[in-house]
Formats: sequence, structure tokens, C-alpha cells
Amino acid sequence: MACSACAASVERRLRETPGVVSAEVSLSSRSATIEWQPDVVGLEQLKHRVNEIGFDLITDTGQSVAEIERREYGRLLRKTLLSWLFAIVVMSLQMGWINAGSADVTRQLLFILALSNIVVCGGDIYRKALRGMRHGIMGMETLVMLSTSVSFLYSAAVTFSSQTATETYYDASVMIITFLLTGRLLEEYARRGTSSSIRRLMGLQPKTARVVGQEGVTAVPLSTISVGDIIEVHAGETMPVDGKVTWATSFMDSQSAFVDESMISGEPTPVAKHVGDKCLAGTMLGQGTLRYRAQQIGEQTALAAIVRTVQQAQNSKPPVQRIVDRMALVFVPVVVGLSLLTFLVWWAVSGSEGLSRAVVSAVAVLVVACPCAMGLATPTAIMVGIGKAARANILIKDAVALENMRKVDVVAPRPLPLLY
Repeated sequence: MACSACAASVERRLRETPGVVSAEVSLSSRSATIEWQPDVVGLEQLKHRVNEIGFDLITDTGQSVAEIERREYGRLLRKTLLSWLFAIVVMSLQMGWINAGSADVTRQLLFILALSNIVVCGGDIYRKALRGMRHGIMGMETLVMLSTSVSFLYSAAVTFSSQTATETYYDASVMIITFLLTGRLLEEYARRGTSSSIRRLMGLQPKTARVVGQEGVTAVPLSTISVGDIIEVHAGETMPVDGKVTWATSFMDSQSAFVDESMISGEPTPVAKHVGDKCLAGTMLGQGTLRYRAQQIGEQTALAAIVRTVQQAQNSKPPVQRIVDRMALVFVPVVVGLSLLTFLVWWAVSGSEGLSRAVVSAVAVLVVACPCAMGLATPTAIMVGIGKAARANILIKDAVALENMRKVDVVAPRPLPLLY
């Protein structure tokens, strides 16, 4: 999804599906939270509904999200670099920095280069725009497709007509796609850093654990641990699940071990754990050795609850974002209408001699609206704010709480106990 109009379109598509109780789509995290009735609609039908309007709903690919993002980022990087290569050559020809011979030969070369850029680098933009328009959905891709195709088709008509003095605008069609891809690449680069906060939290949980059995201590995958298993943890290792201490020892105290719980409480001082005390997944044993009985595993651990809370907070929408989403649904049609009106007014005022000026003015209206900063600013700010807070061990409940923080005048930290 490239803009708020995309997210609003996907959300509306899901909500209109029979059997869907609620659906919220987040542009910043590119995720959807959907509640549906399994006896009415299935997951494959939801994926098909989203796919119809030009988007892919990824549910189970056998790959990590980080791997998918790395692959897509590499693909976008290659397209952006190739588009810049096309742009440099086209601009050099258009401005006369490279002499290709006659004006006709130059125009034909520009036609080939611009068409190649549209097909190879802008193909995904065109496909998504066309698929969306078939279902009455207009997003930023629609504006890009219209602006580039109008300037390209006008220039192509001039190239293969008998008019020799009329100017062409191949450079506009190429540069629009190049700048759009560059903007998306920079956005992806920034988003990769903020979205990694959840993966960092999930990475606190180890992949294996030592389980104490009749045959001694055995290292097993985390997924095989059951409630009631006795788990042994050594100094420097992380707790795999939640549970209660059954035995602990350290060189400072034969009856306790010391655990770093800063990722939960923010308190840097290690906490002494005795028999019967609670241990939480993701906390690290600093000193000694302990054994504890597993009580909450998998999605029931406190760490999993924190991860879910951060995900829900990043996906939630404050009141201002809901206003933006409603505006985004009509934003693109209004821009297209204004562009058409601009073309007709210029053409009516200037006559046939002003056709070139009318085309340029109409394309300018479309291009100015393409960045759609109104739809990108709010969700990006929410994701960055909540992501940075999570990395600082500050848990924000949802986007509404984040927005209400502007009313806070004083933050009073809890005083530490006096030491005598």
C-alpha cells in the first residue's frame, strides 16, 4: 500500500465482505486486523477479495516477514536505479546534451526509452491502478498512471505525426515514475527501522530451552515445551516461558539467583529470585542458575502479550487518522476532476494552439497530488512514535493514548526507595 487511499480502499473492501464483523487496515505496518465468521467466509475468500483490487493479503507463506520485506526492498531498489538510468538518458536527449542526429531520430529514441521505463519500472503501478479502477477504486497509482500516460501518449502522437515543431514531454513521464519510486524507496528505508521494534521484542525469546527430565537435562525446541515442565536456565541465558522458581542458587546466595527484568519493568538492578517467585519470558538470568516450572507458554506469556499490544497500538487509528481515511476516499476522484477541468479551461481559452499548454497544466495538477503526504504523515508518525517507545521499554496502549499525550504537562517518575 502506497498511501492512505490504498489502506482505506482495502479496509472498505474487507468490511463489505459478507461475514466480516470488523476490519482495520494499517498503512504504516501494512497489516490488517480482521474479525470474521468462519461459517460465512473463509480466509481464502478474504485473500481473493483483496487481490481483486490489486493488493496481496499474505497470511501464511512459510517465510518470515523480515525476509519478505528484504526481498521487496531489493526489488524496489533495482527498479529505482534502473528508472534513474532511463531518466538520465532521456533528460540528456530531451535537453540536447546528447546529439542523436535528427529531431525525428531523437524523438523515436525518447519514445522507446520512455515506453521501456513505463513497462519495466512502472508496470506494477499501472497494473495496480487498472485493477483498482475496474472496481471503482482510485489511489495514488491512478494519479501516476494518468499523468504519465497523458504526457507519454501526447508525445507519441507528436512523434509519429507530421508536426515537427511541437514539443514532446517524454521526460515528464519518465521523471514522474522515477521520483515516485525514489520516494517509496526512502519511505521503505525509514519504515524498516521503525517496524523492527516488534521483531526485537520477539527476538528476546530463545528458540530452545533446557528441560529437566528423568534422563537429565535436555535441550529441546521452544515449541515442544508443555505446561508443568521443569526448565533450567544458566547465567547469561534468557527465560523461554513464564513460570515459578523451584530451585535457585548463585555465588552470592545459595538460595537465590539474580534476573535482569529491565525489558519488563525498566529497572536496571537485577532482581533476586527465590523459590516460588515468578519468572517471565524474555528476562535474562544475570547470576547463578535456577530451575522453574513452566506455567504460561506460547501466546500466553507476558512477552507475547507485550508484542500483541505493540502490534495493536501500531495498527490502531486515532480520531485524526479516521478523518484522513474518509478524505482519502474522495481525494483522488476530486484531483482527477480538477485536472480534467484544468485541461478543458486551458484548451477553451487558448484554442488548438494551446493544446500543449493544456496537457502540461492538467498533468501538473495530477503530479502535485501524487505524493499524497496527507495520507502518509499521520500513520508514519504513529508508527515511528510507538516503535521508538517500545525500544525504550515504554508501552503505549493505542494511538488514541499517544494522541492524548499532548495534554500531559508533567511526568512524575516513581521515587526510588531510600537506602540507609
